[in-house]
Amino acid sequence: MADYDKTFARFEALATSIKDALETAMRMVGSGIAPMSEDIDNLYSDMQELRIAYDEARSFAISDASPDGIMEDGLPIQVYRDAAVTIERERLFERIAPIIEMLRKFCSVTSDTEAFEEALKPFKKTASESLQALRSSLDDANCRTTAPGRGRHGRIP
Repeated sequence: MADYDKTFARFEALATSIKDALETAMRMVGSGIAPMSEDIDNLYSDMQELRIAYDEARSFAISDASPDGIMEDGLPIQVYRDAAVTIERERLFERIAPIIEMLRKFCSVTSDTEAFEEALKPFKKTASESLQALRSSLDDANCRTTAPGRGRHGRIP
């Protein structure tokens, strides 16, 4: 699980806890009962933790890999999560692109000597299968994490 997944999960858990506490407090107040001091302190503490998790989530979306290097404060948490996923995918692609290119080049190697060409066949087959599997995996990841029209890499070589 990526660090940002933990941060977003923590945010969601805190948000749910706060919503539940606020609903309980509203029912109590609606019935003419004041919330207990401990409940108020817990709610305040949870809201502070929620803000910390929100700021951490936003920090994952702010990087030199994002288009303008900055994302405004106050956006829904999902916007920051989508940006973090996109940034991670682009960084992964940048690390894998040289491997894809090397496999592609190896698959195109030929020999004028039949014996060498025959010896290369099983390695080229494995390289070709690995290249296809890698392309397929990256295409699948791109489809799952990129909205139409987004993403900087387009088609994988």
